Amino acid sequence: MICLTLSGPTIEDNLLDLEANKDFVDILPGETATRNQSILELTGLDDRILRDYGDFSFIDRHIDYDKVNDIIGRKRVESLDYLSQSLKN
Repeated sequence: MICLTLSGPTIEDNLLDLEANKDFVDILPGETATRNQSILELTGLDDRILRDYGDFSFIDRHIDYDKVNDIIGRKRVESLDYLSQSLKN
């Protein structure tokens, strides 16, 4: 059985789904679409965006959260390194 989350219109909704390692479908909102799309592209999940209301073929595919969590972990380290370097200068 597949249990999906329909991600809401804010970036926080996407981040909560990612943090909880939930399978989700994202319907991009108008005003914050670029932020939502950016995080999905960064984590390799832009295929979770519902682009065609007649095509739900991706729903049965589970998200590989080992890969996603690895990407998020590397980006977190990069961000902390950047912050640390910025504060030293």
